[in-house]
Amino acid sequence: MRPEAPARTGRRIACLVGGDVPARLELARAFSPWVEVSADGAAIWLDVRGCTALHRSEQGLATALVDGARKLGLPLQVGVAGSKGIARLVAEHVCGRERPVRSEPRASARGGAIDHDHERDHDHDCGRDYDHDHDHDHDHVGRSGWVVVREGREREAVAGLPVGVLGLPREAGETLRRWGIGTLGRLAALPRGEVALRLGTAGARWWDLAAGEDDAPLVPTPQPDEPEEQVELEYPLYEVEPLLFVLRGALDRVAARLASRGVVFGAAALRLCLESGSWDDRTLTLAAPLGDVPSILALLRVSLESSPPAAAVTGLTVRGIPAGARFAQLSLFEPVGPAPQQLAVTLARLTALVGRERVGTPVAPDAHRSAAPLALRVLRPPVAARWDGRRLETDDPRLRGATVRASGPWKLRGGWWGERSFERDYYDVELAGGALLRLFRDVPAGAWFVDGIYD
Repeated sequence: MRPEAPARTGRRIACLVGGDVPARLELARAFSPWVEVSADGAAIWLDVRGCTALHRSEQGLATALVDGARKLGLPLQVGVAGSKGIARLVAEHVCGRERPVRSEPRASARGGAIDHDHERDHDHDCGRDYDHDHDHDHDHVGRSGWVVVREGREREAVAGLPVGVLGLPREAGETLRRWGIGTLGRLAALPRGEVALRLGTAGARWWDLAAGEDDAPLVPTPQPDEPEEQVELEYPLYEVEPLLFVLRGALDRVAARLASRGVVFGAAALRLCLESGSWDDRTLTLAAPLGDVPSILALLRVSLESSPPAAAVTGLTVRGIPAGARFAQLSLFEPVGPAPQQLAVTLARLTALVGRERVGTPVAPDAHRSAAPLALRVLRPPVAARWDGRRLETDDPRLRGATVRASGPWKLRGGWWGERSFERDYYDVELAGGALLRLFRDVPAGAWFVDGIYD
């Protein structure tokens, strides 16, 4: 009688199979930072150590993954085990079966190697109040579901699977058939050294999988910066409305993937595949980061209506450029200002009406005189002057010359409450020699004075 292998502690891997790879990858990254994608894209693994604290149990974590996939429209299957290989095997070949696969038919539901989501005790662990019939209908054959392999029971979990699930070459499969080995349980019962001697290093690797001793490391896949969604249309679209309907679904999926990372749209890139074989590329620059899909769709509507594609659209790609969301600080004493998305839509409509070159933000020119503040040297007493709007005359030769431009008047009244009241009109004047002066007119006396010189 073969002794049971000791429990493998400290390593728990979840495997996600089924559905679109980019969306599945974004879902996995929302649960764990350590995520690896298989070479063929069929499997995505994530390290779930420590994640159970947020979901009460591994069953709750698996349920949360399936619920998140359902919101994205993914037909997801989840396997959780102590290694990458076992997690993938149970996700692909055990999840969704009518009955758990066990090496010992006499094992009870609680004593078996696999925890299925249709068992009552796991309904409680998941934090859900489903009844047995509801779970049975929701998580069995033909539906997305999950399988959790108990720690240290990987071998029993896959013992009933046929050896064909290992993807054996034809020669190796024929060899095992001649040996009478049809399941992983029978393969694991053979001595590892003898299998490796006859089938090579590949045979040793197959035995490790069958025995639940796969120790392949999880190598994280670099995270893409900008999620995108592609849509291939069955027939060309000639009008804006049906195109916007397709765009809405793609934008919703990109927004959900951005939201899973805690970011929103900083900009959106749209590529339209045209019936003529060419491309129509557009980049939507937002006035403020947005997570509101209807507002982004309104901006794309303005862009498409103001500059329609040159031909019918046969496909499209939407790419989200992420940015951190901005939070507005409200005031207790002032009314709420317009929302950022309203500003973005307004700017887009103005751009469509008057042109991009006529819409923008004022910027101070990079010039010394315009950028630097002016200092006024006040003349005391003010210098008497004569000014008719075209030429300034004073007794000081520095304060004479033709007027290049003038601004004003700025009226100033004061002292009306006492005996020394005054009323003046102030002007800023630039002379032909480059001097900048401040003049004022004493309104009651009708006399002009130079009040100061700008440096």
